[in-house]
Amino acid sequence: MARARAQLGPQALAGALGALLLAGPAAAQGPGADRPQGRFLQPTTRIGQPLDYELSYRHDPAEEVVFPDSLAGFAPFEYAGRSYSPTVTRQGRSLDRAVYHLRTFSLAPVQTLALPVAVLSGADTLTLRPPLASVRVLLSAPAAALAPGAGPPALRAATALAPVPPLFNYPYWLAGTGALLLGLAGGAALFRRGLRRRYDAYKRRKNHRYFLAQFARHAERFTLSQSAANVERAVALWKNYLAGLENNALNSFTTREIVDYFGHDDDVRRGLATTDQVIYGNGLPDDDGDEIERAFQRLRVFAEHRYGRAGAAGWRLTRRNWPARGPIFRGSRTTASALPNASPPFLAPCPPPPRPKFLYTTFCSTCPQRLPMPTGPGSSKDCKKCGPFRPSS
Repeated sequence: MARARAQLGPQALAGALGALLLAGPAAAQGPGADRPQGRFLQPTTRIGQPLDYELSYRHDPAEEVVFPDSLAGFAPFEYAGRSYSPTVTRQGRSLDRAVYHLRTFSLAPVQTLALPVAVLSGADTLTLRPPLASVRVLLSAPAAALAPGAGPPALRAATALAPVPPLFNYPYWLAGTGALLLGLAGGAALFRRGLRRRYDAYKRRKNHRYFLAQFARHAERFTLSQSAANVERAVALWKNYLAGLENNALNSFTTREIVDYFGHDDDVRRGLATTDQVIYGNGLPDDDGDEIERAFQRLRVFAEHRYGRAGAAGWRLTRRNWPARGPIFRGSRTTASALPNASPPFLAPCPPPPRPKFLYTTFCSTCPQRLPMPTGPGSSKDCKKCGPFRPSS
């Protein structure tokens, strides 16, 4: 008897161990526990089409259950997403449910899947698998082509060209834009001085044209209205223009300071003296405004001279760029270095620009249209259509 027990001992021991292993999950779940349930929501599918797999598990509310995530094994399917429902507890049982969105590219006619559920119990983890769920894959190829020994199916020819929209070549355009910007930056650095001189000349030319138009308008209004306000506006415009041209605060100078600044120029001295008599003396000359017109002419010709000199020199005349020697006062041989407190002199090499032919336009008393009033050398104040000129009132 002892020998029989010894012979049957190993076989009985192996059987007992197998029974314990098979009964382990059921014993761990308890007498009333449920297994996870998994099923496909569609009985059939096609290659590449979406497919939903539902996994649910009823358990004790005290248990901690973990469902699979995107890193679980879904073969032969591919994971595409998931959605889940909150835990529902009724009559002492909790229900967890999740739906996994899958796709398959396998050609097997029947494919199965069983996702496990993990139950955490202290330091141990129990893995529970539901029954296998199967789905049938519908193939698009005809059955004759899938028969054993059948050759490849006949292909349908489609040789017509399909229109393809052109794509924007970002790398080439970015490289071209960068090269263009680099070239512009290099050109600007190489020709910076020349470009700056051209830009300054353009601004001077634009400001000069605006000054001439506005100054002629103020002079014409004075001829029509004989108002001292128009004289004051014309002188203020003249000062502002020369202040911008000379790059200084000339518009805040008094008449004596302006005359001293321009080296006691005869046109400036006589023109400002006449305009100051009208503005601050509230009186007009008796010779029918001819003196005021000559004052406007002197101021305008002087502004033309300063503009021509600034354009010929190509720089702004400031106290920083005065030459120590060389320039002389007009009509004198006294150099600037001989007068330490002297004002900026005229540049001797720069000739004055030609006098303008017309100072402004006015209305003739006979002609119904506006005609230019000639004031240049060799011209007389006569209307070319009506004879002697008389300004209209």
